[in-house]
Amino acid sequence: KFNWVNNPITSMDDANDLVEAIIPHPQIDCIRLENCFGVNMNAYSILLSILASNKQFSYIDLESNNIRTGGRTEIPDFLATNPPLENLFLRNNHLDDNDAVMISRALKQNTNLRRLTLGENDISDIGRDALSKVIFDPPSLNTLSDSNHSCCIEGIGVDDINLLGICTKTRRARKIYSGLACRNEEGTNVHHLDSEFDDDDSL
Repeated sequence: KFNWVNNPITSMDDANDLVEAIIPHPQIDCIRLENCFGVNMNAYSILLSILASNKQFSYIDLESNNIRTGGRTEIPDFLATNPPLENLFLRNNHLDDNDAVMISRALKQNTNLRRLTLGENDISDIGRDALSKVIFDPPSLNTLSDSNHSCCIEGIGVDDINLLGICTKTRRARKIYSGLACRNEEGTNVHHLDSEFDDDDSL
């Protein structure tokens, strides 16, 4: 693990030298660069260097670094390739609704990411709705079943359906149970809902 927290780096050359030293290290697969790049630093460029390195990191934390994508899609593009990354912490940056929507689409293709922190960004109800639906999409049992059950998104108000720390199979079953319970309260025929599953679907 490499941790660099609350230690300001004011030169892009220094930041790039640091990242270039971390990436090839044979033992480091967890990198935490938190609250070290100020408003005059291009922290997004630093994140892209890490993502584009082809290093199989399991943990990347760049919280509180004034990251702005400017509409670019490298983060969701990376997640859509289903890399081995299990933890991505991006709390307290400047990601917006467009970033949230693109990330939600990428998570439909991702089965390895376990935790994603996005709190204290510039994400409104539009982005939260997109992210919530990729985790818990209740219109039918098929959409519930096809939701992303491996990733827990923290800090944007969907924590109650994340079930952090529970295995993927159990998380999927609990979400389906929750969807059935909500529909039953609304008077929906549960036996009819069972037919919404494809023939090869099961809990």
